[in-house]
Amino acid sequence: DMIAQLDEYVQEGSELWLFNSVPAPKRAELLKDTGNKEELITNNLTICNVVGNPIIRRDLNRMHAVDDSGKPTGREITLDQFDSILILADAVAMENGANMMSCDSRSLSSLLIIQDIQKKLYDKRKSKDPNAPPPCAPISEILDTRTKSLLKVANCHGYIMSNQIISSVMAQVSEDKDINIVLREILTADGSETY
Repeated sequence: DMIAQLDEYVQEGSELWLFNSVPAPKRAELLKDTGNKEELITNNLTICNVVGNPIIRRDLNRMHAVDDSGKPTGREITLDQFDSILILADAVAMENGANMMSCDSRSLSSLLIIQDIQKKLYDKRKSKDPNAPPPCAPISEILDTRTKSLLKVANCHGYIMSNQIISSVMAQVSEDKDINIVLREILTADGSETY
């Protein structure tokens, strides 16, 4: 659902690199919700799969795309080449009994490693080209509000409290069902958008 929504927002020819530890064949099944959804068809996005551990630096240094069967495609990318990076909470870990704080710890670890790799790549690029643009700022999904204090200590500004947003929207709709029309207008690609 998130990929289909993103496909509506981005320009044609955009790429979505999915990086996680789920093997590519299983990931293809998960995208179809184990047969409960139709094949994901995107109009604007090309999806590139990368299998690796998001808290292992060597897996993040240079990412190699694989096809749905897990075979290398020959495409690769580094973290300084992205226009945006979104780190999502580990849904597989949650399904296997991990708590929100544990998932947030993995997300925060990944965020810090990514920022460090980006800084090193940028410094290297800037030594060759003083006008090199800085890398994008990664944004991490945080589930537990208690993690917010850790983010301040680590000087991380790029995060979104997804559970808090969902709870707020649900609370507003439960208080006044007419607000659902307004929220749908604001939160869909076809409606008026907020930036």
